Amino acid sequence: MERLIIPLLVAILLPVLATAQYNPLVDEKPSVNQVPPPPPDELISFKPKSEKTAKMLTVAVPSAAILIGSVFRKSDFGFIMITTGIVFGPSAGNVYAENFESVVKGISLRSGGFGLMVVGTYLGLFEYIFSPHSDDGDRSIGFFPKSLVIGGAGIILYSWVHDYFKSAENVREYNSEYEKPFFTFAPTYFPKEKAPGISVSLSF
Repeated sequence: MERLIIPLLVAILLPVLATAQYNPLVDEKPSVNQVPPPPPDELISFKPKSEKTAKMLTVAVPSAAILIGSVFRKSDFGFIMITTGIVFGPSAGNVYAENFESVVKGISLRSGGFGLMVVGTYLGLFEYIFSPHSDDGDRSIGFFPKSLVIGGAGIILYSWVHDYFKSAENVREYNSEYEKPFFTFAPTYFPKEKAPGISVSLSF
Protein backbone atom coordinates (compact mmCIF):
# COMPACT_ATOMS: atom_id res chain seq x y z
CA MET A 1 0.00 0.00 0.00
CA GLU A 2 2.84 2.40 0.84
CA ARG A 3 4.34 1.78 -2.61
CA LEU A 4 1.16 3.07 -4.21
CA ILE A 5 0.78 6.14 -1.98
CA ILE A 6 4.23 7.65 -2.73
CA PRO A 7 3.88 7.60 -6.56
CA LEU A 8 0.35 8.91 -6.19
CA LEU A 9 1.51 11.89 -4.12
CA VAL A 10 4.27 12.62 -6.60
CA ALA A 11 1.79 12.52 -9.47
CA ILE A 12 -0.45 15.03 -7.66
CA LEU A 13 2.25 17.44 -6.44
CA LEU A 14 4.16 17.80 -9.70
CA PRO A 15 1.30 19.51 -11.65
CA VAL A 16 0.55 21.69 -8.61
CA LEU A 17 4.17 22.89 -8.40
CA ALA A 18 4.31 23.51 -12.15
CA THR A 19 1.13 25.59 -11.98
CA ALA A 20 2.44 27.62 -9.04
CA GLN A 21 5.55 28.56 -11.02
CA TYR A 22 3.46 30.01 -13.87
CA ASN A 23 2.86 33.76 -13.84
CA PRO A 24 0.86 35.42 -16.65
CA LEU A 25 2.82 38.66 -16.21
CA VAL A 26 6.09 37.01 -17.12
CA ASP A 27 7.07 36.35 -20.72
CA GLU A 28 8.32 32.92 -21.67
CA LYS A 29 11.65 34.47 -22.64
CA PRO A 30 12.09 37.62 -20.59
CA SER A 31 14.42 40.25 -22.01
CA VAL A 32 17.32 41.28 -19.82
CA ASN A 33 17.25 44.76 -21.38
CA GLN A 34 13.52 45.29 -20.97
CA VAL A 35 12.74 48.98 -20.30
CA PRO A 36 9.55 50.83 -19.36
CA PRO A 37 7.41 52.17 -22.23
CA PRO A 38 8.28 55.68 -23.42
CA PRO A 39 6.08 58.67 -22.56
CA PRO A 40 3.40 59.80 -25.05
CA ASP A 41 4.49 61.47 -28.29
CA GLU A 42 3.05 64.87 -27.29
CA LEU A 43 5.43 65.04 -24.32
CA ILE A 44 8.43 64.07 -26.43
CA SER A 45 7.68 66.68 -29.11
CA PHE A 46 6.53 69.38 -26.68
CA LYS A 47 8.16 72.80 -27.11
CA PRO A 48 7.38 75.58 -24.64
CA LYS A 49 5.71 78.69 -26.03
CA SER A 50 7.10 82.19 -25.53
CA GLU A 51 5.31 84.91 -23.59
CA LYS A 52 7.11 87.58 -25.64
CA THR A 53 5.82 86.05 -28.87
CA ALA A 54 2.24 86.07 -27.55
CA LYS A 55 2.46 89.74 -26.56
CA MET A 56 4.10 90.66 -29.86
CA LEU A 57 1.31 88.96 -31.84
CA THR A 58 -1.32 90.75 -29.75
CA VAL A 59 0.13 94.09 -30.85
CA ALA A 60 1.58 93.37 -34.29
CA VAL A 61 -1.35 91.56 -35.95
CA PRO A 62 -4.05 94.21 -35.30
CA SER A 63 -1.61 97.04 -36.00
CA ALA A 64 -0.65 95.55 -39.36
CA ALA A 65 -4.28 94.95 -40.34
CA ILE A 66 -5.32 98.50 -39.38
CA LEU A 67 -2.31 99.95 -41.24
CA ILE A 68 -3.10 98.02 -44.41
CA GLY A 69 -6.76 99.02 -44.12
CA SER A 70 -5.81 102.67 -43.78
CA VAL A 71 -3.88 102.51 -47.04
CA PHE A 72 -6.98 101.19 -48.82
CA ARG A 73 -9.47 103.14 -46.70
CA LYS A 74 -11.49 104.29 -49.71
CA SER A 75 -12.35 100.72 -50.71
CA ASP A 76 -14.35 97.90 -49.13
CA PHE A 77 -11.13 95.96 -48.63
CA GLY A 78 -9.77 98.73 -46.43
CA PHE A 79 -12.90 98.75 -44.26
CA ILE A 80 -12.75 94.97 -43.90
CA MET A 81 -9.08 95.07 -42.89
CA ILE A 82 -9.62 97.80 -40.31
CA THR A 83 -12.62 95.99 -38.84
CA THR A 84 -10.70 92.70 -38.75
CA GLY A 85 -7.75 94.37 -37.06
CA ILE A 86 -9.91 96.00 -34.40
CA VAL A 87 -12.21 93.05 -33.62
CA PHE A 88 -10.12 89.94 -34.31
CA GLY A 89 -6.51 91.11 -34.30
CA PRO A 90 -5.85 91.41 -30.54
CA SER A 91 -6.81 87.73 -30.10
CA ALA A 92 -3.76 86.57 -32.07
CA GLY A 93 -1.74 86.10 -28.88
CA ASN A 94 -4.44 83.94 -27.31
CA VAL A 95 -4.68 81.87 -30.49
CA TYR A 96 -0.93 81.31 -30.23
CA ALA A 97 -1.40 80.24 -26.59
CA GLU A 98 -4.20 77.87 -27.72
CA ASN A 99 -6.70 79.31 -25.26
CA PHE A 100 -9.82 79.63 -27.36
CA GLU A 101 -12.03 80.61 -24.44
CA SER A 102 -10.09 83.87 -24.17
CA VAL A 103 -10.27 84.26 -27.96
CA VAL A 104 -14.07 84.07 -27.95
CA LYS A 105 -14.40 86.43 -24.97
CA GLY A 106 -12.08 89.02 -26.51
CA ILE A 107 -13.76 88.98 -29.92
CA SER A 108 -17.22 89.21 -28.35
CA LEU A 109 -16.25 92.17 -26.17
CA ARG A 110 -14.62 94.09 -29.03
CA SER A 111 -17.54 93.32 -31.34
CA GLY A 112 -19.86 94.94 -28.81
CA GLY A 113 -17.58 97.97 -28.51
CA PHE A 114 -17.32 98.31 -32.29
CA GLY A 115 -21.10 98.05 -32.58
CA LEU A 116 -21.53 100.90 -30.10
CA MET A 117 -19.14 103.03 -32.14
CA VAL A 118 -21.05 102.33 -35.36
CA VAL A 119 -24.42 103.10 -33.76
CA GLY A 120 -23.07 106.28 -32.16
CA THR A 121 -21.59 107.43 -35.48
CA TYR A 122 -24.85 106.94 -37.38
CA LEU A 123 -26.88 108.67 -34.68
CA GLY A 124 -24.43 111.56 -34.73
CA LEU A 125 -24.71 111.88 -38.51
CA PHE A 126 -28.51 111.73 -38.27
CA GLU A 127 -28.57 114.51 -35.69
CA TYR A 128 -26.08 116.55 -37.66
CA ILE A 129 -28.16 116.37 -40.83
CA PHE A 130 -31.73 116.58 -39.53
CA SER A 131 -31.55 118.40 -36.21
CA PRO A 132 -32.36 122.14 -36.13
CA HIS A 133 -29.41 124.47 -35.98
CA SER A 134 -28.75 128.00 -34.91
CA ASP A 135 -28.79 131.03 -37.18
CA ASP A 136 -25.03 131.04 -37.57
CA GLY A 137 -25.15 127.53 -39.07
CA ASP A 138 -23.65 125.75 -36.11
CA ARG A 139 -24.71 122.11 -35.92
CA SER A 140 -23.70 120.18 -32.82
CA ILE A 141 -23.88 116.46 -32.11
CA GLY A 142 -25.72 115.43 -28.96
CA PHE A 143 -24.26 113.84 -25.86
CA PHE A 144 -25.75 110.38 -26.43
CA PRO A 145 -24.09 109.65 -29.82
CA LYS A 146 -20.78 110.95 -28.50
CA SER A 147 -21.04 108.78 -25.37
CA LEU A 148 -21.69 105.69 -27.53
CA VAL A 149 -18.64 106.33 -29.67
CA ILE A 150 -16.37 107.08 -26.70
CA GLY A 151 -17.74 104.15 -24.69
CA GLY A 152 -17.27 101.72 -27.59
CA ALA A 153 -13.72 102.92 -28.17
CA GLY A 154 -13.00 102.51 -24.44
CA ILE A 155 -14.27 98.92 -24.47
CA ILE A 156 -12.08 98.08 -27.47
CA LEU A 157 -9.01 99.64 -25.88
CA TYR A 158 -9.64 97.86 -22.58
CA SER A 159 -10.08 94.50 -24.34
CA TRP A 160 -6.89 95.01 -26.31
CA VAL A 161 -4.83 95.76 -23.18
CA HIS A 162 -6.49 92.86 -21.33
CA ASP A 163 -5.62 90.40 -24.11
CA TYR A 164 -2.04 91.69 -24.14
CA PHE A 165 -1.49 90.51 -20.56
CA LYS A 166 -3.91 87.58 -20.76
CA SER A 167 -2.02 86.04 -23.67
CA ALA A 168 1.16 85.83 -21.56
CA GLU A 169 -0.80 84.27 -18.70
CA ASN A 170 -2.31 81.70 -21.08
CA VAL A 171 1.16 80.82 -22.38
CA ARG A 172 2.29 80.14 -18.81
CA GLU A 173 -0.73 77.90 -18.24
CA TYR A 174 -0.07 76.07 -21.50
CA ASN A 175 3.56 75.40 -20.61
CA SER A 176 2.80 74.33 -17.04
CA GLU A 177 0.14 71.89 -18.27
CA TYR A 178 2.62 70.00 -20.47
CA GLU A 179 5.60 70.31 -18.17
CA LYS A 180 4.01 68.40 -15.29
CA PRO A 181 5.84 65.20 -14.22
CA PHE A 182 4.55 62.17 -16.06
CA PHE A 183 4.34 58.77 -14.35
CA THR A 184 4.13 55.42 -16.13
CA PHE A 185 3.53 52.05 -14.50
CA ALA A 186 4.16 48.82 -16.35
CA PRO A 187 4.60 45.14 -15.44
CA THR A 188 8.14 43.90 -15.99
CA TYR A 189 10.52 41.08 -15.13
CA PHE A 190 13.66 41.39 -13.01
CA PRO A 191 16.20 38.83 -14.25
CA LYS A 192 18.49 39.07 -11.23
CA GLU A 193 15.72 38.28 -8.77
CA LYS A 194 13.98 36.01 -11.31
CA ALA A 195 10.65 37.47 -10.32
CA PRO A 196 7.96 39.69 -11.86
CA GLY A 197 7.38 43.22 -10.69
CA ILE A 198 6.17 46.72 -11.60
CA SER A 199 8.40 49.40 -13.10
CA VAL A 200 7.78 53.07 -12.39
CA SER A 201 8.99 55.73 -14.82
CA LEU A 202 9.01 59.48 -14.07
CA SER A 203 9.41 61.95 -16.94
CA PHE A 204 9.90 65.71 -16.47
